[in-house]
Amino acid sequence: MDDKLHVISPFDNGLESGSNHNDKRLLNLKQFQRQEKLLKKAKWLKKSVSIREQDDSILTNRLAEDGFENLNQMVNAYLSGEFPKHQGVGNPQVRKLIDRLRARDIVDPITKDISVDFYHRLTVDRFYEWLTPRYKKQRSATTLKNYYVRWMDIFWKDPELIKGLSEDVRAYICDAMRRFAECWNQTYSDPEVKVLVNEWIERYEFNRGIAYKKRTRAVDKKFIEYKLRLLFDTYKGNMGILVRFAAFSGLRGTEIDYVREHDICSNLGACTCNKIHVENKDNGLSIIHINRDFGNKHCWFTIVPTKLWEQFRVLPKEMTDYSTRKILHQSFMNLTNNQVSFMTLRKYHYNVNRQSEMREPGAEVLAGRANSTSAIHYSMHMIDMMTKATIDGWKSFGIDILEEANQ
Repeated sequence: MDDKLHVISPFDNGLESGSNHNDKRLLNLKQFQRQEKLLKKAKWLKKSVSIREQDDSILTNRLAEDGFENLNQMVNAYLSGEFPKHQGVGNPQVRKLIDRLRARDIVDPITKDISVDFYHRLTVDRFYEWLTPRYKKQRSATTLKNYYVRWMDIFWKDPELIKGLSEDVRAYICDAMRRFAECWNQTYSDPEVKVLVNEWIERYEFNRGIAYKKRTRAVDKKFIEYKLRLLFDTYKGNMGILVRFAAFSGLRGTEIDYVREHDICSNLGACTCNKIHVENKDNGLSIIHINRDFGNKHCWFTIVPTKLWEQFRVLPKEMTDYSTRKILHQSFMNLTNNQVSFMTLRKYHYNVNRQSEMREPGAEVLAGRANSTSAIHYSMHMIDMMTKATIDGWKSFGIDILEEANQ
């Protein structure tokens, strides 16, 4: 009898109906006992894996979907060649994917097999190399590549998770996957993947509510003034401080949390520490030097009324956290008939700056979309112009930024 170690697969039911039922059970029992003896004689190696704590439940569910109780079972099946052959047998989304791949004759370009992991054959490096020359700014290519890496598996195998994401995130995911399909077609001459990507997007409604983003819009100063005046007149006290700070700073939600909680450094002499640095100007404005990177998002500095900054810094923590911002977002939508969200304040801020003396380059710096060289140049040599442009820009929209800080 061959002494080669054989691991009994977790996919085998191991039982047959009819007269062979008992014989099959006995054979499985003997194989299991023989395996136990061989495993005791084997030399073992310990291999470890590290994952984030919040991903533990995801890993457990994925193992269960593939028929495993733990990682050891999965590794044994992988070593015996039975995984990923049966990958996703318990996942209805994966079965749908397999059916569509078979219907469109989409195969792994190397093995020519139907594989739910076919898209991994196109490496991320190859995709990024293909993307880069197609965009004027490398940041745009990098953003799409990052969205592809983060969401490609979920797009194909667990698409229901994407349906609940924001319109902006879904738009990026759709764009990244469409670009992947173009790259795949040019690399492997297989246009069916483009058809399948679009089919997947339509089937799971990933593009629901985002078509309007492709339209041009007129920026009416009176419209923005009216909406901001409505918000400023509605929200008073601590809520009013948060609303005004969000509008006049243009910061993202997580950045609002960051600047309220982070320590302030009093050293303004080219200090490079990780604390916030605040520079107060004689015209009643303050420059808040933040210098924060979060993923592919940047925040260099912002300009706000000094008095508003002082009021904002003493707000209770719960007044600026995500739950409060979510409540404000829904309140804005109800008040403005779904025309203004909390994030819209950041867009208004960009519009004001872009039409002021600082123009698009300065607006891009304050929005965190310019590179570090531009940010340093503006913070060192153009800051006085930017503070003046901030006051004048808001006045051109009918808003006295210094007077609003006193409300």
